[in-house]
Amino acid sequence: MDTAVKALRVEQLDAHVLDREIRDIVHSSLEEWISTLPTAFQRYMDRAKPELRLGCEAALWTTRIYAGSSPGQGILDVFYRGYTTRKVAVHFVISVLVPYLLKRLVDWRQDTHRLVERLEGATTLANIAHYLYFLEEGRL
Repeated sequence: MDTAVKALRVEQLDAHVLDREIRDIVHSSLEEWISTLPTAFQRYMDRAKPELRLGCEAALWTTRIYAGSSPGQGILDVFYRGYTTRKVAVHFVISVLVPYLLKRLVDWRQDTHRLVERLEGATTLANIAHYLYFLEEGRL
């Protein structure tokens, strides 16, 4: 007998909002910490800020592997079912690593700006389609 209970879509969306708020708190704490450093270190850290943010994102994503839920889901007592480590890794790559790499690509080579804009548009369209699928089916 399956004892798992399906989480309501509203709870899943609330968990997503909580995750975003937690991520914003971590990023603002990082900004505050950088502002307390001496000016010479601040300049260096400003250049390394995308990598520091990526590290924070990776740390937050590790809870999905070890706890079986994101921080927001843990607060609401919503957990993944059938969400393998491979799915977590693919989700991390698509949600965090690809946008980071695209941003850095534009920073390194300005002539790739137009290509990256098109890729971001395609990603936005895919996110909208995924969101509509989620609302219709109730699963990811």
